[in-house]
Amino acid sequence: MLAPPIPRSPTGTSRFHGLIVGAGLLLVGLFLATAEYRTWPLAANTVLLAGSVTAIAVPLGALLAVLAVRTDVRGRGLAAMILGILLFLPLYVQLCGWEAIFGRLGWQTVRFGQIARPLLSGMSAAIWIHAAAAIPWAALIVGVGLSRIDPALEESALLDAPASRVLLHVTLPQCGSFFLAACIWIFVSVAGEMTVTNIYQVRTYAEETYNVFAGNEDLATVGVSLAPGITLLALLVMLAWSVLDIAFPGRTDDFRRAPVVYRLGSLQLPATAIVWLVVLLLAGVPLASLCYRCGETVTIADDGAHRGWSLVKLLQRVIAAPYLTRRELVWTYAAAAASASLATSIGLALAWKARQGGAAALPAWLATGVGLAMPGPIVGVSIIWLLASLQGLADGNAFARHAVHWLGERSIIPPALAQLFRGLPMALLILAPALRNLSSETLAAAQLDGIGPWGLLPRIAIPQRLPAIFAAWLAALVVSAGDLGCSVLIRAGQDSLPRLIFGWVHSGADDKVAASCLASIALYAAATCAIRWLLRTGGKPLLALG
Repeated sequence: MLAPPIPRSPTGTSRFHGLIVGAGLLLVGLFLATAEYRTWPLAANTVLLAGSVTAIAVPLGALLAVLAVRTDVRGRGLAAMILGILLFLPLYVQLCGWEAIFGRLGWQTVRFGQIARPLLSGMSAAIWIHAAAAIPWAALIVGVGLSRIDPALEESALLDAPASRVLLHVTLPQCGSFFLAACIWIFVSVAGEMTVTNIYQVRTYAEETYNVFAGNEDLATVGVSLAPGITLLALLVMLAWSVLDIAFPGRTDDFRRAPVVYRLGSLQLPATAIVWLVVLLLAGVPLASLCYRCGETVTIADDGAHRGWSLVKLLQRVIAAPYLTRRELVWTYAAAAASASLATSIGLALAWKARQGGAAALPAWLATGVGLAMPGPIVGVSIIWLLASLQGLADGNAFARHAVHWLGERSIIPPALAQLFRGLPMALLILAPALRNLSSETLAAAQLDGIGPWGLLPRIAIPQRLPAIFAAWLAALVVSAGDLGCSVLIRAGQDSLPRLIFGWVHSGADDKVAASCLASIALYAAATCAIRWLLRTGGKPLLALG
């Protein structure tokens, strides 16, 4: 039987939309009917935080995407590259960058005597830092939509209307699904994250689960009370994937022409200024504050302490940071490499199945929804519970008991499994469109030679998409290495670098924290450049990062 081309079945997929929306409404009703009083503030804070971040990040990210992808602003390629680096930069690094300037011991806070009331505190701080990290994601998702529009539609419209009307009435309406997907992706990602909320003591679902699990409270009771909200978030992510499943054209290789670029004329300089103002705000301010904090010097004299700055100290601290944290660094990236390998292998199978669209894409939607929506501490404590269960089963056998003890206390497997929940969605985000780009005619011809549907994956798909597969592995690696929420409760083996820095930053972003973060930024910038090159080498599939 020949492998079918990617089906375009809006009716079938719409049926899944209806099921997802119906299940979501049922869960909302269940939550309202059964929620305990203690969960209401958590739900309110979670919605306030995630909704505010979405309201800030999506409009700004969409504006950046329109200007950088579809107009002739100057330096748009470099701006897109910087946003690509911010995509993969761990949240705790961005947190440290803003904390180093506006936090409790930030240089602006100390210089102006605002230690008692720093600019970054409470809910407003959590909203801003999450928004700064989410804007690049919104720009990426909307930018993908802008690059997938059939140029013939816009070129035809430009014959009868000015560019501004074509942009507003033809281009942007074609990206409605991507706007919705960006909103859902950001809302769910923020709702399931506890790094920033823990620092600023904002009680959300994710923060409450971390506090409960860290304090060894009644896990079963809390898990039941949080289950409806978590499931609803997972359904939202599945809805985003199913919406994009309809939005993608049936054969993406039909759109190999470059998208239409609108000429701004006299508006080019103001548009360029807007793009670079936002980019420098998101990337330049945290980077500059980390550099200042890392190179800051204090000299004690008779007339008091004098603050200065030394480039030599900055370079010395940054160069020495990887060596000082070498054990944590090796352990972190060893676990991340194992997690990335698992994520890429599983992602290949799910993305290959999802290529058919409709019901076949459901496992990929489910994996992405669960991976993003599940609060990190729940992932960590689930793995701890699994190891404890294995230990109980192995009590009667000395060899099995030692093996389970080694597995849980000295191996990289527990943190790798925890990081898989964050690495798999990233791998799928690259692999799904990369495999979807394969020519159906080529696959059908291969099946005529007797190759089965799953035989096409190793013989045709993987050889043709090796650069995208390597890019997916590298993306999953850096995301897993930067994960904190899922692995923060796991104490197997050596401490991880994210957990080490997270512990430091509770006391403020000092020069030690700044040096480690700057070294991490250099690594993530190199990884982003490699991912971008791999994706372009592989024929520029969905994610091109500028």
